[in-house]
Amino acid sequence: MNRIIKTIVLTISLSAFTMALGLFVNVSAYDAGDIDRIYITSDTALKNLQKEYVPATLEVVDKNGTVVKTDASSSVKLRGNSTSKAEKKPFKIKFNKKYSLFGMDEGKGWNVLANAFDKTMMRNKLGFDLATAMGVPYVSQSHFCDIYYNGALQGNYLVTEPVEAGPNKVDIGDDEETKDFMIEIERERYESDVTYTKSKAGIRFAFNVPEVPTKEQLDNANAVINRAEDAMKTNRMSEYSKYIDVDSFVNFYIVCEIFKAVDFNYSSTRFFCKDSKMYAGPIWDIDLSSGNASKYFYKAYYDGNDSYKNLHCTEMKWFGFLMESDEFVAKVKARLSQMKNRIQNMYADNSLGKSQISQFTTEYGASFARNYASVDQGGAGWSLMKRYSICDNPKGLELDPQPATYNESVNLLQTWLKNRVNYLEAEWKNTHNNYIDMLTASKKGATGIYLDWYNNGLVDGVEIQVSIAGGKFKTLKTLTGDVNTYTAKKIKPGVKYKFGIRTFVKNGNVKTYSPFAYITKKLTLKKPSFKVKRKGKKVKVTWKKVKGAEGYVVYGGKKKGKLKKLKTLKAKKIKYTKKVGKKYYFKVKAFVKVGKKKYYSKGSVKK
Repeated sequence: MNRIIKTIVLTISLSAFTMALGLFVNVSAYDAGDIDRIYITSDTALKNLQKEYVPATLEVVDKNGTVVKTDASSSVKLRGNSTSKAEKKPFKIKFNKKYSLFGMDEGKGWNVLANAFDKTMMRNKLGFDLATAMGVPYVSQSHFCDIYYNGALQGNYLVTEPVEAGPNKVDIGDDEETKDFMIEIERERYESDVTYTKSKAGIRFAFNVPEVPTKEQLDNANAVINRAEDAMKTNRMSEYSKYIDVDSFVNFYIVCEIFKAVDFNYSSTRFFCKDSKMYAGPIWDIDLSSGNASKYFYKAYYDGNDSYKNLHCTEMKWFGFLMESDEFVAKVKARLSQMKNRIQNMYADNSLGKSQISQFTTEYGASFARNYASVDQGGAGWSLMKRYSICDNPKGLELDPQPATYNESVNLLQTWLKNRVNYLEAEWKNTHNNYIDMLTASKKGATGIYLDWYNNGLVDGVEIQVSIAGGKFKTLKTLTGDVNTYTAKKIKPGVKYKFGIRTFVKNGNVKTYSPFAYITKKLTLKKPSFKVKRKGKKVKVTWKKVKGAEGYVVYGGKKKGKLKKLKTLKAKKIKYTKKVGKKYYFKVKAFVKVGKKKYYSKGSVKK
């Protein structure tokens, strides 16, 4: 066990005894330490604590050992579903009055997450912090601390704001008159005191706010939910942006897809309505995420032996609909690019500084180590290898097997996040729902090219660009509507034309484009058909006009294989006269010009 415990030195009072190197000792109340603490004291023994509040005294102690808050009229209970069955218990604490715990916004009730299923104890904190940085609305503030219950260290915990309506929380109405509401996906669980509803697409939601909606509130919520859902099915931002806050859905989706929480389409995924518009968030429940999932229980979570691959959150139908909209996909790509440094800084050092994971292990490493140190070494005695979720499921929910050391667990998390972000960046880059298919180019007369294609997906118009003779692409034509043919005219034969065609959809003045489809076509510049007539020493060469030609070149010489240029003529000139000897050969070529360069037809030789 010593290999996973970081050696620390605590500054304690002169009356305290010196601790042995590498071992932990209990800190007398209340000496300075390395992390903030909460002491919970109750007549109810921990083993008897249930999901109903019992009286308690709460003492909040900072790192310096200063008691910053004592509340003898507070209360405590167990919280959580599967996590409440684990040996390391999660709590809900409630102060007598609103209190700014560890500098967070004031509140009476606080969640105290045990992170028993996550050996790093970082996943929830990393997720909350990234969601906050991304702009996901009303993310719970959180803070690491050590928890003591009736004097016994319980380990490292994450104290968070509860997800509920109210000032400094989810800012929606919560009275009987409000039309605002908050819901969360609840695919299977049933509780008698919870109100449930289903969308047209079959998504089952539980009401968080209001807890017991009136009939009018329920009818209104169903109308808002289904109106938004129907708009998402159109795949048009001009439609769904009327009913959902697109940016919140984009930010929420990116964070959740990065972490790939196992329960995203099962439970704890929340949405709220404010002023008749749906928002995605707040985020919650990220301990079973980022690779921390049993391959035996969550079989679909894996692609072979890899869990960082495949899109996961699109299984939730709303995000499935939205990711079929190229406008939404474009926003996801742009936001990922914009926030890439911040995202990568979770697991890697970069221009923003040391990675968050490194910062957490530095600042809270001693507390993390105490969580797994034995009780006689001053720790909480939890195991790194034991899978505590087996209490709720015989197969267990978290990764199996667990890494042998804390550092290995941290390395696994860092590597997984890096692989996941790289995978998503590549996956989203190649995600296109609208695109050009079956593009062909054929001759249309002497100087026309007929383009034909199939529009896959939504189309408000088509943009055609062209590159002539390897030059820069320029817009040739913008067509409106679901068109799939176009004839390019005044084409110069003998020159390569490369066409790029893409569709677009419009939302106001904003166009979202599909990728280009390309095709190259060159029309043949016909060789002139000419005649040679001799009259004495004069020879007259005449030829028929070549369609598309911009001029002609006449070649001549006494030897068939050694002809030289005699004259360059404009397109209107179709004859040439010259005095020659008895034996003389001619050749005529047509040409076109692109810039200063000429492109020639073939030419035959005549005597």
